[in-house]
Amino acid sequence: MSESPFALSLRGLPSFDENHVRLAVERLRLARDESVRAAENLLDHLKLTPEKSLAGLGGVAEGFSRLPYENVSKVISRAGSESPDQWLRPPFAVAMDHITSGLGGTCFSLTETLRTVVQRLGFEAAPLLADMPHGDDLHCALMVQHRGHAWLLDPGYLICQPLRLDQDPLQFLTPRGMARFVREGSRLALMLPGKERPAYWLKPGTVSESRFVLAWLGSFYIPSNDQLLVTQVQDGEQHYLHNRALRRMDAQGKRNEKLNQDLERRVEEVFGIRAELVHQARTLLNLRRPKKKI
Repeated sequence: MSESPFALSLRGLPSFDENHVRLAVERLRLARDESVRAAENLLDHLKLTPEKSLAGLGGVAEGFSRLPYENVSKVISRAGSESPDQWLRPPFAVAMDHITSGLGGTCFSLTETLRTVVQRLGFEAAPLLADMPHGDDLHCALMVQHRGHAWLLDPGYLICQPLRLDQDPLQFLTPRGMARFVREGSRLALMLPGKERPAYWLKPGTVSESRFVLAWLGSFYIPSNDQLLVTQVQDGEQHYLHNRALRRMDAQGKRNEKLNQDLERRVEEVFGIRAELVHQARTLLNLRRPKKKI
């Protein structure tokens, strides 16, 4: 008999009991109708025209990339409740937080929101999980079915144009150059430009809601959540914030800027996230950092 997903623990991370996972799954289901309406509002806000075609899917994914990858919202969400089932931001919260405050999310909330958006267009879509160098099931992406083929989107790693999973080579252009997937057994290893080690290993097969939620909960404990992180592609250039270091990257190289007292203001200027939310997240992070403050 196979092991219950609730008994699985993520390598080096806390495990969650069955009740936490079930409550979180139920909260997402109860919010589904509201999330669909919010998806429509987000499409309007991004000025995207829904169309059930491959070009329409690519246009929506490209527009969706305007939502930044950021852990500001994740830090604030975790601090807002002691119950893990209330940490997850459903798609309606992600959509409205972006419209009102410029927020986005991390890979799980972005993937769940993008799934809601593409399902609103009439596509079948389901999440995939990926292993990272520091733990299993710590990343996710979206598999979309269209005309007999499976297509990959990954808002966390800025895969904004659908990639057909059975094509070879499986590659895509980033602001820093060409990235590619390398087949390693049943998994696909993502190799980023200039990197010798895979960023992650995408696992085959979509997963159940419970397994996805379990991994989502585990993602709140990864070490990167003790850092302030924001990234976004703008006009072919990737902007990346790590604590007080702001880096701009493209095919020509990197440009660095050290943010000091103007951190919150510059994050709002560059990424569009309200400065008071950045300040709130930085304050919460510093409470967890006894030595080097942000």
